[in-house]
Amino acid sequence: YYNADETIYTHMKAWHPCGDFVTSPIENNKVTFSNDGTVDVMMADVVKGNKTLGVSGPLQFKHKTSQIKFKVKKGTGLTDGTKIQKIVIKDAQLPTGFDISQDYKTPDAITYAEAADLQIPNLNSNQVIGDEAPVGDPVMIRPTGTNDFLIDVTTSEATYKDCKVTLTDGAKMDEGYSYTITLTFGQAGLELTAIVDEWKSATGGAELQ
Repeated sequence: YYNADETIYTHMKAWHPCGDFVTSPIENNKVTFSNDGTVDVMMADVVKGNKTLGVSGPLQFKHKTSQIKFKVKKGTGLTDGTKIQKIVIKDAQLPTGFDISQDYKTPDAITYAEAADLQIPNLNSNQVIGDEAPVGDPVMIRPTGTNDFLIDVTTSEATYKDCKVTLTDGAKMDEGYSYTITLTFGQAGLELTAIVDEWKSATGGAELQ
């Protein structure tokens, strides 16, 4: 609501998710929320208005994380019927809250959990690796500003440890970008390729032999 005095402006800030104010009320401008890796964390710049002029502009939300999506593909020599069973991103940090006293453009506006291995959720362990196809849910993690990260991959035939995903075309893990990582499995190992998509976007991948 606007103040009855038109010389007094109301300032509004927005974020998503809103947090659970019942179990975790705002303290010291900190908002907290639970996150399994699938939460799309967003913030908007402050807008202001008064009873005469209304609001200065729309709330324009910005993605504050890096999104990672995986695809799998059968390469030369892979045993027919091989199934993808698990993909784990090593040392990922999940956003768990906001400091709403901070400008939405600053890294300190988001609070993160400690680095830990993140298993891709809702991956169908009965999915046979064949033509290129998506697996699991997209996850959103802390932007690192680097051009690579490590994953562990398990299939019904083999386990691949500490596979390096390298982003293509000079892309880096930045906020607001989505990265599609294609894992190609073959007789010689795992090949990874990465592409940047819009959200903003990027790609990557790995070939598993």
